[in-house]
Amino acid sequence: MRREHGGGCLRSYLQKNKYKNIIAHVHGAYREICESVASELGLEFIYTADTGVTSQESLKNLDLAVSGLENARKRTTEQGKLDLMRATADYQFGKGAGDLLVPHDAIIRAPFPNSSYLRGSSWQH
Repeated sequence: MRREHGGGCLRSYLQKNKYKNIIAHVHGAYREICESVASELGLEFIYTADTGVTSQESLKNLDLAVSGLENARKRTTEQGKLDLMRATADYQFGKGAGDLLVPHDAIIRAPFPNSSYLRGSSWQH
């Protein structure tokens, strides 16, 4: 039942969101779920964790896969944090909520997970 639920969540997410590249740093049952969903949706995943997700070989594979992506979006640590806040808002409140709640000129003022950001002249928590 857990695999069915996980596969259903992944399937639903990938049907709603289109990606040029999908890297799956997963092993065991998680990889089987990804392979099943990829096959069903006709998508190609890049699998990087052949010997477990924390092995040196797998981490090197992940680094190479990310480094080798064409048109990979380079971003600062600050931009990564804002993207994470937007993605979280999209997940919780629906696609597009992140852009409404976390503008592109926002400034992070506290470390994760208690991140706060400045929007205009007021603090948001």
